[in-house]
Amino acid sequence: MKSEDASKRIAEDFDEKACEFCDRYKESGLSASSKILLGFLTDDGIRGKSLLDLGCGAGAFTLEALKAGATNTVGMDLSAVMIKTASDLAGSSGFGAVAMFQVGNAAETDLPACDIVVLDKVICCYPDFSKLLGNAGGASRESLAFVIPRNAGLVGLFLRPGAWLMNLFEKRRKGSLFYMHSLDRIDAVLKSHGFEQSRRKASRIWLAFLYHRAHTPT
Repeated sequence: MKSEDASKRIAEDFDEKACEFCDRYKESGLSASSKILLGFLTDDGIRGKSLLDLGCGAGAFTLEALKAGATNTVGMDLSAVMIKTASDLAGSSGFGAVAMFQVGNAAETDLPACDIVVLDKVICCYPDFSKLLGNAGGASRESLAFVIPRNAGLVGLFLRPGAWLMNLFEKRRKGSLFYMHSLDRIDAVLKSHGFEQSRRKASRIWLAFLYHRAHTPT
């Protein structure tokens, strides 16, 4: 699938889900895997740091990062409806002055430099994950944190057939696809851009990771 076609499908699918994402956050807060990811950052020292939230959706993670002490944030998403929802939510929560949101493709857009980059359940939406991670890594001064499907062990054995069936349905309706990228390949891409894995923790069908910048990218 061409990159522009994949981006269009993602934007259209998530335009429809904006209200659902916002309501779920208001009712239940962050998901279990997102809480793990935020815990990594708070343990690491998020207070006083700038954060770039790629694939920010309705802005839930961005808002929780600000509540945890991040000084300013930028959220980016392919869905214009998600971006408006996130902006409205930040404003009503009292963070309108320090939370900026914009429509954009995180794999291709020039990203603002920041201390921390977050991709919470975003890598699995992109067919070309290496381009996405390379661009995200280039924007991070200190760390990169993300959540991806558990493409390993017994859970991975069950998830892969399910993902294949789901994608078969999505192809027929021309929806966005769900990618279970290799953990080893993701690690190799990040290492090539100067990052080393620091923490990893599972939550049901998801894996949360924290990487730190180890050296200047080659």
